[in-house]
Amino acid sequence: MWEVGATDVAVLGVRVYAGGTSVVSPPAIELWRGTLVAVDLLMSGESAAGYAFESVLSNAVLSMLITGYETYCEQRFSEIEREGVPPDMERVVRRCGTRTQREDLRRGRLDAVLAELSGTHSCVSSATAKRINFQDFERCKSAYAAAYGIRFGRDLGVSSQLIARLRRLIQYRHRIIHVSPLLGALNLLEVPPEEPEFSNKRFAEEAKATVARFIDALHARTLELRPPDLVD
Repeated sequence: MWEVGATDVAVLGVRVYAGGTSVVSPPAIELWRGTLVAVDLLMSGESAAGYAFESVLSNAVLSMLITGYETYCEQRFSEIEREGVPPDMERVVRRCGTRTQREDLRRGRLDAVLAELSGTHSCVSSATAKRINFQDFERCKSAYAAAYGIRFGRDLGVSSQLIARLRRLIQYRHRIIHVSPLLGALNLLEVPPEEPEFSNKRFAEEAKATVARFIDALHARTLELRPPDLVD
């Protein structure tokens, strides 16, 4: 019997480990919702430092959002298989596998590749997910299309403008991490012809809405998938 927290305490993202192995972990969508809670808490902060604080806060929020996006996409990728929907592993290996795995596939040794993956994780999609950079939008898009036939540009009901904006936000996060967390104007490399885009609370709110809209759409689409034996 497990008891977590108290009756007047909210508990998010419960994890239980036994012998160094995870036995209880939150689902991907709960992890994402926890990210949103953390973002809201951070954005409630105040400082006498004025715009400098607002800019750093906004940059931190964007970093959290994109990390949350990556975490959701990686975990959801393998959750779908555990829910009874098998991925098309031949297509996954062809598009996302290592060079050795792709060579084995060309030689007709898919079973050997799957046996190797099954030996390291409880499901083959989990083993594959660990080798995919889901923060790379193209890699993420390719993985979902190959495994589950979900095409980001057609099947999620989101606009091409929203997808383009998400791509840009991922790019901005990369600049924040690898250039400076103090960046005030995030698109200086594109100015001109673009107008400067400043990191502030308004930007952070818009970024939160954009990433949330995409993840909500992707999650809804994954819930529409059905195990083969339930398909008419």
